[in-house]
Amino acid sequence: MAATLITLANPKSWPAISNALMHPAVRLQLIAYGLLLVAIGYRALQGDSLLYVFDFLPLLLVVPAMIAFQALDKSAWLNRLFTMALTGSFVGLAVVLFQYFILGDGRPAGIENSPIHYSILALTIGFVAMGGFFVRPDLRGAPFLLGPVLGITTALMTGTRASLPSLLMLSIAAVLLFVVFGRVKLRQLAIGIFAVSIVGGVAIAITLGLETDAMRAVAGLDRAFRAVMGDTQADTSMAYRLEQYRAFLPAFLDAPVFGQGWHNQLTAAYPFLSPFGQAGYDREGWGYIHNEALSMTLGMGILGLCAYIMIYAAPILGLWHMKTAPQFAARAYGVTIILVGIFAGGLTDVLFMVELPKTFLIFMTIAFLAVGSEQANAREAR
Repeated sequence: MAATLITLANPKSWPAISNALMHPAVRLQLIAYGLLLVAIGYRALQGDSLLYVFDFLPLLLVVPAMIAFQALDKSAWLNRLFTMALTGSFVGLAVVLFQYFILGDGRPAGIENSPIHYSILALTIGFVAMGGFFVRPDLRGAPFLLGPVLGITTALMTGTRASLPSLLMLSIAAVLLFVVFGRVKLRQLAIGIFAVSIVGGVAIAITLGLETDAMRAVAGLDRAFRAVMGDTQADTSMAYRLEQYRAFLPAFLDAPVFGQGWHNQLTAAYPFLSPFGQAGYDREGWGYIHNEALSMTLGMGILGLCAYIMIYAAPILGLWHMKTAPQFAARAYGVTIILVGIFAGGLTDVLFMVELPKTFLIFMTIAFLAVGSEQANAREAR
């Protein structure tokens, strides 16, 4: 918020603001915020707090972020982004190892974070780091392939099952992107997957050998399947989520346009929960439906759903806008992996209820779109 206000208040930045507002990704994010503002404003007239608009202020950071990253007009910064992601993966693993061995925390969660959010961010950043191979497709780029291994190990250390959808979808997305952009042939890909599997298997074995709650994450697949089949004793966490999903539709139909209120989701859904679900709410006091799209739709109605779609569509539109830019494959990889990681994490949780995932999504997608783009635009103008 401070960065946005300072940027808007400085007359010297106004030409840069005008330039940033011309970018389609920026415009779409601002439209998304406008829709959320309308929904929250309407609910404020019904007695909700207007202060909930601050929950989505990171969307406004798209303007100062675009200005700041466009100033980094050398294409070398693209490689530095992947290097920072790899460094972040090492740091992320170091933090959970410190918390486990030194602090004795059985489920490390980073600093001021939750195990779920930390694991999803660690996986996403780890897979982003692998994109450095697009910039350096030789032995110098080999260290970037460690990113996913570091991310997977970190996620296992947190002992959360919520990272499993992210791991699956990120793996599929990374393989497809490497094949589509021709960085590897199928034979090379098979060898690479085999090598990464060996290293990853060793990392997983070591992690499980530490007797952390990592086994909880691994066992999550079987429990989730049994919960979907109706066995509420298999995994109460998954069973509670299914209860919330079932209660979503009737609660949504009560207020389809502007929603029930961003922080009134479970209050509105409570009458439609089964006795099992109501008992869970009475004990746990959930604040939201554990699915990003359903949460924003129930909380802010159709306007919230449209905003949710726009938040993810904006970076994709930005990529389309600069499809002729240098190192497009590296940019597309970085943006796509970030979107897939955060989207997958939101399938069974709500990352937009806290600031870090939203800020990460906005800043990092803009970074991959903007760094070196002014240099590319200048060449096109000439």
